[in-house]
Amino acid sequence: MTQTWLTQLFLVALWEEIGWRHWLLRYFGQASTPAKALIFTGVIWTGWHLPKFALLGTQAGWLLLLLIGANGLLCALWWWSRGDLWSVAMVHAAINASFYTLASEPGFADSGAEQHLVLVLAVLGFGYAVLVCRGQRNQSTKE
Repeated sequence: MTQTWLTQLFLVALWEEIGWRHWLLRYFGQASTPAKALIFTGVIWTGWHLPKFALLGTQAGWLLLLLIGANGLLCALWWWSRGDLWSVAMVHAAINASFYTLASEPGFADSGAEQHLVLVLAVLGFGYAVLVCRGQRNQSTKE
């Protein structure tokens, strides 16, 4: 799993995070509210990932929940860490490595575990996103 995580970190997650959170989320965040920035970034990020998962044969509904949850989690972490690229890239790599490691297990797709894992990630990501958006709104009203 460590090798998969390192591969995901340096070949995928770091480069995606430079574009998605470090540039795109920052851009949308300066031009609108945190909630709108999260939604805009999430739509574009999800669209970027859908063709890859379509080729892998992953069910689109569960993939959509996974991507929404992961986007919320990663955007929240980016805001909470005040744009710390490495923190977000490491969590992104962990999500990818976990998904690929679990998905490669025989019988995983038929066990129903994928749906439970995705649902947990989606709920956590949505919850973090709501907390961050509320915190950003409360912080802006205090200033």
